[in-house]
This record gives sequence, structure tokens and C-alpha cells, in this order.
Amino acid sequence: MTDQQQETRQMTTRTQIIEREQQRHVTYLASIGIESTPGQIAPEDLPGGRRHFFETADEVAAWNAANGTDDLIASTWEGYRPVARPKVGEKVSSAFNGDYYPQGEIVKVSPTGKKATTSTGAVFYRVKDTGCWKEAGTWSMVRGHVSRLNPHF
Repeated sequence: MTDQQQETRQMTTRTQIIEREQQRHVTYLASIGIESTPGQIAPEDLPGGRRHFFETADEVAAWNAANGTDDLIASTWEGYRPVARPKVGEKVSSAFNGDYYPQGEIVKVSPTGKKATTSTGAVFYRVKDTGCWKEAGTWSMVRGHVSRLNPHF
């Protein structure tokens, strides 16, 4: 596959992802009584914290500066995107294989955003360049206090 073909394929994939997410958002809005079309929804307005995917990390940094945010930069197969930095006082839980356990509130975040410590003593480390923080390499940090066990065991 030539570089041109691969670039075209990547652009098509990114476009398809945005179109799929726009359609999901239209369906959601319809379920709560708001009519819209996919063309009316900008990619940065999609739910779940999804914003534009950028070609380079520098573009994300420029976007953060323009919008006054201090988001971290995550590398994904779609490109680069901003990821919200954990914030002191935010309630979090740890999750693995369908089990969720509350871990108190974040009491300390490192200046680089790579380490977050909770009031229960749990320490979560950012996994490489992603939007994922893990405790002991297994337990993922999730927002909010969730206490739920996997019903399949």
C-alpha cells in the first residue's frame, strides 16, 4: 500500500468514526425529544469527552492554549486528542473485569499528570500516552464512586 493510499484510508476511517458518533448523538437527542441531523453536530460537541482528533500533538497543544484548558495529550490510532487531567477532589473508583470499588477522592496529582494519589492511599499511574490511569498495572481509574461486582462470578 502506498503512502497516499494509507493516508486516504486513515482519513476515511477518521471520517467514518466522526459520522458514526454524530449519528449516535442524533439518536440520543431524539430519545430526549430534540431533533437534529448529523450535519448540525460538530465533532467537538460529541458526548463522552470526544473532541477533534488532531494530526499532531502540537495541534492539541495549540487547541488547549486557545481554549484555556490544561488537558493532557493522548495518542490514539485515530491521531492525537486532548484528555482531561485528573483533578484534586474528584471522586474515583478502581475497576477490573466488571468489579468496581470506590477509592475516595484524588488528593494529589503530579505536575505532569502521570501520577494520581487518592485519599485511600491508592496510586494510579498514567499508561504511556493514553487517557488511562492504572493502579498496580491492572486496576483502572474510573470517575465517580462506583460499588458494583460482576454478576457473572
